[in-house]
Amino acid sequence: MPYDVLLDSIGADRRFTGKPHIWVTIDEMVIPVLINEEPVVLSGYVFQHSDDVLAWVKKNHEVLIMHWFKEISDREVLELLSKHSFS
Repeated sequence: MPYDVLLDSIGADRRFTGKPHIWVTIDEMVIPVLINEEPVVLSGYVFQHSDDVLAWVKKNHEVLIMHWFKEISDREVLELLSKHSFS
């Protein structure tokens, strides 16, 4: 993965959460990406390797959604995601 991905430990418990999302750090920017079967970059910002990031979110959609809605812990999501490398 060419970028760091940030997961929200509070997720759906956060007040005014909006749609389920993760953040991708690019240089000094933090870009929100919708967790969905058809993920999108919420800011509309186009970045190199964005297709790889969107494919990863699509591939891991169920695990990311489970974490967002607190069905699995931070530890569990990290363990499950570590089994799925970027291709």
